Amino acid sequence: MEHTIIAFINIRSGSTAVSESVYRKLLRLLPKGHCYELVGTNVEEILLKFSHFHGLRLIVGGGDGSNSSFLREMSKVKFDHGPVGVALLPLGTGNELARVYGWGKSYGGGDLSEYVKCVNLAEPSPLDLWKIMISPASPAVDESNSLESAVCATPAKGTSCSSTSADVNEDQSRTSPVNAIVMSCFFSIGLDAYVSKQFHKFRENRPGVCNTRSMNKVVYTAFGIQSFFACRSLQDSANICLDGNDVNLAKGVEGVTFLNIPSTADGTNPWKQRRKLGGKKESPKIAKTNDHIHADERISGDKTSMDGWTLQSPADGRLEIVSYQGAVHLGGIQAGVVGGGRLGQASTAELKILKRDVPAQVDGEPVVLHAGDTIRIEQVGQAWILRAPSFYNSSYINGGK
Repeated sequence: MEHTIIAFINIRSGSTAVSESVYRKLLRLLPKGHCYELVGTNVEEILLKFSHFHGLRLIVGGGDGSNSSFLREMSKVKFDHGPVGVALLPLGTGNELARVYGWGKSYGGGDLSEYVKCVNLAEPSPLDLWKIMISPASPAVDESNSLESAVCATPAKGTSCSSTSADVNEDQSRTSPVNAIVMSCFFSIGLDAYVSKQFHKFRENRPGVCNTRSMNKVVYTAFGIQSFFACRSLQDSANICLDGNDVNLAKGVEGVTFLNIPSTADGTNPWKQRRKLGGKKESPKIAKTNDHIHADERISGDKTSMDGWTLQSPADGRLEIVSYQGAVHLGGIQAGVVGGGRLGQASTAELKILKRDVPAQVDGEPVVLHAGDTIRIEQVGQAWILRAPSFYNSSYINGGK
């Protein structure tokens, strides 16, 4: 079946010269009016124009931040013929979602006509979407956190470990507004978020330097080295609650990541290799909670791993939460030598920022969390991502690499 394909390309993503080239090539490959620049385009308006089409398929070219931004806009549109599949074209510095769904780690100048053929043949696969609700301590809205407000208004579920739990449906009665951000890949606080924040600040100030993917990685590495001296323990800076159970962070923990997909930091999976929780044994509450969850899942037929945890999936309504103790530990995770500290698997989470501001990131885009902020994370729905066909060879778009 030949599908109607609409493409949205972020020409500022990764290597700008490569992204602009991709945009020009797709303008020629696709029918007129079927290819758009992602930045500066009213995505919702374009999607509404095509919402009645049968067999509609969408291409998003960019990194994880571009994908997340697009899925947020897409969630505002009701399509007449059911869910619409999204194919990913990896143009960013970080392309974790594209890796997970089989589209490769980066575009290297290959044949885009072959890629478009594979988009026609790909099968849709679900992806959980999560809502991160930031409830500030003061009435003033923090503009630094405005990655645009999500339109989703799903009531908060589960037990809250804080009397200031964020419920978007109660916004009108609150003195503190709630910023809601849609997350599709990962959310993190601390060390790696600090590196992301420094990188984005550098790129904004010196766009001419950060205009290739390889240079972006060099800059990232430089700020990673800087983080040896810049980051502090999160133990006294944040309280974390998973499915209503408090988590005690060890003194040396400098970063925590909430994973929706089994990939972050250039294809590494910090959940994969087992490690004690930040140098301590598992919290009895978390271990007990997960044992109960696993028993229920075995009855329902969901798969569990040999160590008793539910197997990772981007569509199971759960996040995997891991910790890491400093830049050396994070470097070991990225090198595949060690794993992160497994804090738990959860369908809801809450964080309370305590004494000082804490850097955070959502799908690679920086956010600043201020002392007193309360953050609630819960699932808001699903998107349908096209999984590359089994015969797909990423060399089609990786230039043979």
